[in-house]
Amino acid sequence: MAKVLVGKEDVEVPDGSIVELNYYIIKENIFYEELNARHVSYGIEIEKVANQFSNHERNFLRDITCNRKEILRIADLLRKNKVMPVHLKDVMEDFI
Repeated sequence: MAKVLVGKEDVEVPDGSIVELNYYIIKENIFYEELNARHVSYGIEIEKVANQFSNHERNFLRDITCNRKEILRIADLLRKNKVMPVHLKDVMEDFI
């Protein structure tokens, strides 16, 4: 599994502090025993960093698509809309 940072956004949260959102593409080689076949699959991870002393909040979804251009487009939409990790699954369910 490989993870590549594809975007960052700073977001002001309700308490007035700024958090950093990091958007990653996850690339995996998946092997299907029943088909005796392997393919490349892409997913998304979002990480929220409040500050260097706090815990980082993360959420990810694997195996969203096999198309690199499509996963980059999805990651860009998530970044532009400043989607937080806690909302990733709901947003992707609505998207798909």
